[in-house]
Amino acid sequence: MLPKFLRVENLGEKMISLVEAVGGKKSSSVFYSAQNTRYFIATRLRKFFLYVTNDRLGAREAHRILSDYADGEVVLIPEKDELLLNIAIASQESLAERMAALGKIIGGEVAGAVISAEGLTQYFPDPVTVSEAIICIKAGMAISQEEIIEKLVTGGYRREDLVSDNGDFAKRGDIIDIFPTGEDMPIRVEFFGDEIEKIRVFAPETMISVKEVERVTVYPKSDILISQNQAISILKRLQAEKKYTDGRLSEIFDENIFRLETNPNDPALIWALPFFYEHMANIVDYLPEDSIIILDEPSNIDDKVKLIVNSHYTRVKSFVEEGEATAEHRKSLIPKEMVLEMLKGRTLLSFQNVTSGNTIFEPQYLVNIKAPSIPKYSLNYEMLVEGVKANLEFGTRVMIFAGTKESAAYLKDFFLNNDLKAVVDESFKSDYNLVIYPYFVARGFSFPEAKIIVIGTDDVIRRSETKKKSLKKKRERFIMPEVGDYVVHDVHGIGISEGLLRMETRSGINDYYVIRYKDEDRLYLPVSRMDELERYNGGGKPTIHRLGSRDFEKLKDKVKESIKEMAIDLVGLYKKRLKTKGYKYQPDTYWQKEMEEDFEYTETDDQLLASDEIKRDMESGKIMDRLLCGDVGFGKTEVAIRAIFKTILEGKQAAILSPTTILCQQHYNTISERLKKYNLNIDMLSRFVGPDKTKQVLKDIEAGKTNIVVATHRILSKDVQFKDLGLLVLDEEQRFGVEQKEKIKLMKSNVNVLSLSATPVPRTLHMALSGIRDISTLENAPQNRLPVETYVVEYTDSLVKDAVKREVGRGGQVFILFNRVQGIESFYRRVQELVGEDIAVTYAHGQMGAAELEDRINSFYNQEYQVLVSTTIIENGIDLPSANTLIVIDSDMLGLSALYQLRGRVGRSHNLAYAYFTVREGKVLTTDAGKRLDALTRYTELGSGFKIAMEDLEIRGAGNILGREQHGNMQKVGYDMYCRLLDES
Repeated sequence: MLPKFLRVENLGEKMISLVEAVGGKKSSSVFYSAQNTRYFIATRLRKFFLYVTNDRLGAREAHRILSDYADGEVVLIPEKDELLLNIAIASQESLAERMAALGKIIGGEVAGAVISAEGLTQYFPDPVTVSEAIICIKAGMAISQEEIIEKLVTGGYRREDLVSDNGDFAKRGDIIDIFPTGEDMPIRVEFFGDEIEKIRVFAPETMISVKEVERVTVYPKSDILISQNQAISILKRLQAEKKYTDGRLSEIFDENIFRLETNPNDPALIWALPFFYEHMANIVDYLPEDSIIILDEPSNIDDKVKLIVNSHYTRVKSFVEEGEATAEHRKSLIPKEMVLEMLKGRTLLSFQNVTSGNTIFEPQYLVNIKAPSIPKYSLNYEMLVEGVKANLEFGTRVMIFAGTKESAAYLKDFFLNNDLKAVVDESFKSDYNLVIYPYFVARGFSFPEAKIIVIGTDDVIRRSETKKKSLKKKRERFIMPEVGDYVVHDVHGIGISEGLLRMETRSGINDYYVIRYKDEDRLYLPVSRMDELERYNGGGKPTIHRLGSRDFEKLKDKVKESIKEMAIDLVGLYKKRLKTKGYKYQPDTYWQKEMEEDFEYTETDDQLLASDEIKRDMESGKIMDRLLCGDVGFGKTEVAIRAIFKTILEGKQAAILSPTTILCQQHYNTISERLKKYNLNIDMLSRFVGPDKTKQVLKDIEAGKTNIVVATHRILSKDVQFKDLGLLVLDEEQRFGVEQKEKIKLMKSNVNVLSLSATPVPRTLHMALSGIRDISTLENAPQNRLPVETYVVEYTDSLVKDAVKREVGRGGQVFILFNRVQGIESFYRRVQELVGEDIAVTYAHGQMGAAELEDRINSFYNQEYQVLVSTTIIENGIDLPSANTLIVIDSDMLGLSALYQLRGRVGRSHNLAYAYFTVREGKVLTTDAGKRLDALTRYTELGSGFKIAMEDLEIRGAGNILGREQHGNMQKVGYDMYCRLLDES
């Protein structure tokens, strides 16, 4: 809901005429409007709109702002990557979002949708087919369980023993549990015969119902939605085409024929899409008849469509020559002529600069709605006062969205102190000319003809101030045990999960979790007491306990005694730390706030919370020893820079210690660029710094002239003497050697220390051991970061050639992981031969000399090479936003955490990134290898590091941290129980 002044009738004659024109189905063009005004106009046209942007990033930004302005929900339709590869497993997250968006459009549930130019070229399943695959579940409706299950399977849902992730479903007795795609919680559908009796939303962690609902819509997860008759038709086409093939291409046809016969809705059938196209549709087929398509800069969109389609044809030609595709694959995308034809059948509106032109359609109505953008007032409230006064004198109404009641009250008082009277309006009824609304609208816009200016929350309130009020610590995610898993009960100990069972007792019908113990005894635990149960994580095969005995209680007592002995050292260190007083920093100054507001990206909630925790440590007067743990690319460096800046504002020095020269150079570049406006002395100590410069840097550090020094272990030398070191930032501390760590300990005794770690170490264990160390975690992805598109695929030369050329063609770089020193040089030569001399390729491995290795990686970092073939030395530490494609050779031979860390090397910018985990052609994977690769495609959402850790890192990580004796104790009782006993001690 928006104020009445923003209704069409109050926006001036030009806006009214535009609405009348598009209402009369006249295609129109609007000129001279700033970007946010364009978004606002789109939401006032009284029609369902499809907003088309030039690229993916623009689509996401448009979706964010349009969602604030529109009277109803606006959906984003993500693009689907057309791989032309015969994939085995693919990540499904963006596909699920795409299908939910299509379902909502079909159901008339949304006000508009956003898509990029790339999306215009893509095929979608037929709207009728999607509509039939949507499951509308209502309490009291008559429908059989078999019918729901059939639709779920057809829609791409997985049948599991228990639901834990989007796209899972489970059946037991008269209950079907479904985790609908796009939802935060699963639902439990309870039947009485063939009638739905109740629908409950429940927490997957506890299985306890949260609320009862009357209806739920379940959207399909897959876009391969084929009826039995269609499958037969497509099968005949594939079999007919196969007759004219041989070799590798014939094998690919066989694999896809098998998939189609086994499961016609298998997402891996993407290679066979050209043979489906007769049963497919375009995005315009989904739009309501009386809707409008809005083209933001149509000439740019036209050029982009042409580029995408031509690039696709070039790729198809290459795959055909390699014997891995057919000429039919040209039909995987909609030709440009067809894109233009489908657009021209609808009412169109373009936003454009007068110089940009319109190569898509001839407008029937032209209008200039001149509207400048809104200044950034959050750093300069004097400019805000001047701007508001000038607008009020001109008769312009000023509306400010403050975000919260507290911010609204603050702004009201601020204006009053500057001779401006404002009112706070919660009901949108005020006629006052300066009005403040306590609601969030990110960005503002202007409408000069109507004498209206809207100032958004991010335009006027510092982001850190608006976000801090809602920041909360997150709890750990409980991973539900599957049938056959070992579980640990608080009292009865370790048993084997047999899943959920619905039983009728004297108290009525209830759900029970069944645990099998020694001698086939069983415990029936009510789901309301699931907090007494934990999944066993301890490695190996544990001893099953006897139900009703005191064996487990005795074992817990024994472990507690052992833990207490270990804890004595920790307590001693903790007391020593408390007794040592550090420097007490002052609260944030204006300069600190200005520096933080200069950050070009929007901080995540976790970044703000971590920064607050660090500042509280610094302002408390204690010596800080804090670990900042977070996924790769989640903004640890920015949090560290804020602590560094706070340190130097009080006249102290800060140092960053990096384990490698390359990392050192990266940090130096990042910090220098981030703080360049403050005229600080930032120096570097590493092998890349010559002797004369090093000598001068050492003098400046000792004299206090150097504010910040970024260094390798060179900083640990005796000739490095700080005048007043206030903060030491350790990047990847675990990567330093024993001797270096001893020297670090000497530096840390009376200096604040912030350690950064990209390894997703289990949080509960760290916190339990942290009598001497605090921890902050970053689990939220930065804005505009996209999940990495992840594929498991058989290795072919065509894959390498295509993936490299696609990435280099968009100005990017490629990592290729070849984890065998023996043979890496010949493989590097093979890659160079495949991609051609125009693309520069290099290789690196850990057995090279240190100087040669660092020179090669540094050359890749400086973009002298487009492709780096390397061993797992790239697993940690190379931060390269331009590298957005990763190819892992023989991925089944690597551990899950290593694979996850490798995937984190790409996708560190706003560009969509690709990770191809290859296996040898025809190789049969072991069960464990298959699970690892499947987990990578399931855990694609940003911030999955902690889920990956719970599957792969807990046991090995805990063993390294605890030592042999404590690790043995943990195996006896399980990881979670051990952490609880540790915490109690």
